[in-house]
Amino acid sequence: MRRISIAALLTLLFCAAAHAQQDPNKKFEVYPVGIADFDLVAETAKQMASPDGKIIADAAGRRIIVVDKPEVHEQIQKLIKALQIPQQNVRIRVRFDEHGSSRRESLGVGGTLKSGNVTVTTTGDPRPGIHVNAIDQSGHTSSMTQQELLVINNGSASLDVTTEVPYYEWIFNYGVIKGFWTSGTQWKLVGARLRVKPTIVGNNIRIKLTPELSRLVDAETASVALEKLSTEVIAGNGQEISLGGLPADVQEFYSKFLVGYDEGGHARSLNIYLTPTIEEPPQMPR
Repeated sequence: MRRISIAALLTLLFCAAAHAQQDPNKKFEVYPVGIADFDLVAETAKQMASPDGKIIADAAGRRIIVVDKPEVHEQIQKLIKALQIPQQNVRIRVRFDEHGSSRRESLGVGGTLKSGNVTVTTTGDPRPGIHVNAIDQSGHTSSMTQQELLVINNGSASLDVTTEVPYYEWIFNYGVIKGFWTSGTQWKLVGARLRVKPTIVGNNIRIKLTPELSRLVDAETASVALEKLSTEVIAGNGQEISLGGLPADVQEFYSKFLVGYDEGGHARSLNIYLTPTIEEPPQMPR
């Protein structure tokens, strides 16, 4: 649901209160939604409203502003009370398999050099003469880390991917081409996150994934969510799924997005696995 800015909300509240004063058959009230499903309350309240009534949904404040007849207010009050049911949570275990490459280059000098009565030995090498040893080694590295997210059903949480994106230029140009930002945008210290939104559907969990970029602009941290690149995956309760099988139309972007640096400054790719598990809410006291 679209969020309302504070200025716009204040304007709507003022207009709603003024509208209620002009019509004695209507009254103005603000109803906190509590633990009820906000989207369900908002959509149902709009359906309950009279033709000339007004319903304003404030998602940020989790409240419904109503200007309508007393009987509509009564129905909305009953609706909110009936939906005060503890929501299920989804615990998501996240496993990162990190793969990268490493390279070691070194140059060493060793041996023994004798001149007159003076003998010089370097690096403990007793062989006569001076020897130069060059080492050029490369190999592959891998590691695994885990973290957990506890998210209310239909809620969202952010999953940190990396604090610095190696393919920044590619992602920046991709965003310019797609119209996400302009070519004149100045960014520094670009990091990557995934916003995760689980929705319980029977014994399955539908997970919406939205990539986010955090950046430093004029010494202030800001972020942008790439909603057009959102994708969804479905897993059974307790089933592990890999993000490697994302749709082809977003796969190229994610192949650059799900990459970071290791402690040695080498790029490493991330294979991310999610295991969502439904957790029943605690029983409410009677």
